[in-house]
Amino acid sequence: MLSHQLGAGVRAELAHVGALEQRIGDLESELQRAKQRADSELSARAMRIRHLEQRLASAEDRAREADGLRRQLDEHASGRRVSLLERNVAAAEAHVEALLLKAERADALEARMTALKSENQKLAEALKRSHAERDALERYFVDTPACANCEQSTACAHPDFAGRRLLCVGGRTNLQAQYRALVERTGGMLMHHDGGREESLSRLPELLGQADAVICPVDCVSHPAYYQLKRHCKQAGKPCVLLRSSGLASFAEGLRLLAEGQSEFGADGMADEADEPSQIIFKV
Repeated sequence: MLSHQLGAGVRAELAHVGALEQRIGDLESELQRAKQRADSELSARAMRIRHLEQRLASAEDRAREADGLRRQLDEHASGRRVSLLERNVAAAEAHVEALLLKAERADALEARMTALKSENQKLAEALKRSHAERDALERYFVDTPACANCEQSTACAHPDFAGRRLLCVGGRTNLQAQYRALVERTGGMLMHHDGGREESLSRLPELLGQADAVICPVDCVSHPAYYQLKRHCKQAGKPCVLLRSSGLASFAEGLRLLAEGQSEFGADGMADEADEPSQIIFKV
């Protein structure tokens, strides 16, 4: 039954990865089309600017001539020529205003391109994290019957916690059995505290004291529980890995990081005292 549940989790994570890859492809195509449109509009704008500059210079010349003519016409006669020149000047000013509007549209398009590049970068990073989480989870399903007899070769697919006690603070209640199964496959023992949703926080210090390392999905934990485990791990120098999500693949990647000696704070002291859980830059 557990194998089916784990398999379902893997398929869901793989579907999520596929969706991210499709989204990145779509954004890259949109970005390329936007760039082509931008290049075309910028080229046309440059040509239009040169043309309008020439017309503006010509209009300015005509305006200077008009000043002389106005003086003559004031002295001699008809204002018909002056009216014509004034219309030409007004037309030139209208062209300049149109040019400025096109320049504003070009600036907006460039800003949109920058935003698309930023979004594409974020999606690429999210895809990279998803691949890492998927690979970490898949390693738990590798059939390695010789593991019991090996001498812990560095090429082994599974981390080995050698009986260490891992405390999970928070996470999804319906995934606790799967969390425990993954930890037990690595030779560790899992303890759990729900992060203050139903379980009293008064029990958390005791569990933190018993644990050799801590893992915390920050999307399913209360702020008081987060700050309590943070203070304890920093003071005790206890390894702690924070997870962006409480999914099974993310949990598997967190186990890999703990096995490799990586942590946000505690052993490495990377998080700042003022950080909110949602503001930490997480490894996982």
